[in-house]
Amino acid sequence: IESIAQKFRASVLHLNSNLGKAEALRYGFNYLFQESDIKYIGFLDIDGAFPVSVVHSFINDSKQKFDTNPQLNAIISSRVKLAGREISRRKMRHYISRVLITFLGLKFAKLPYDSQSGLKLFRVNDAFASAIKEPFRTKWFMDIEFLIRTGWMESEQVWEIPIDSWSEVSGSHISLRNLIAVLRELISLLRLT
Repeated sequence: IESIAQKFRASVLHLNSNLGKAEALRYGFNYLFQESDIKYIGFLDIDGAFPVSVVHSFINDSKQKFDTNPQLNAIISSRVKLAGREISRRKMRHYISRVLITFLGLKFAKLPYDSQSGLKLFRVNDAFASAIKEPFRTKWFMDIEFLIRTGWMESEQVWEIPIDSWSEVSGSHISLRNLIAVLRELISLLRLT
């Protein structure tokens, strides 16, 4: 990672202990937020599920969308299995995800279809800064918690871009042994507002 970072305008941040994805992202967001010339901050899950071409297209499409829609503050990739798209996902994972999102949709009417997709880009502004001040309460649903904290979701400042290709990678999903933790987090998420 260090050698790759030297070739690009990149920094490698070291945490003393494994704080999990949510806190690692928050730490990175806070670090980047200190850079005065940054207009957008995003993240990509590095499990290899997204082909490089999809990431490149997503960034270009997002930039155009942000430039033409100043009210948008978050753009999220969406793994919708549309005709002509190559979305390879285990059926059980898809069904569990739909049940959880449908349940959350009872409280959050404007919840994105695919809030857990690991490719997102955000506009840097005061709402962003405020949302990353405190540690996230959730691990599995930090994406939704972030959108709740910013207020972007309910004020329709989120846009989803369907991607052309995504292939599930083993080990990158919620397993049955995590189910109790996931249910606890659902309850915590519902108490946020």
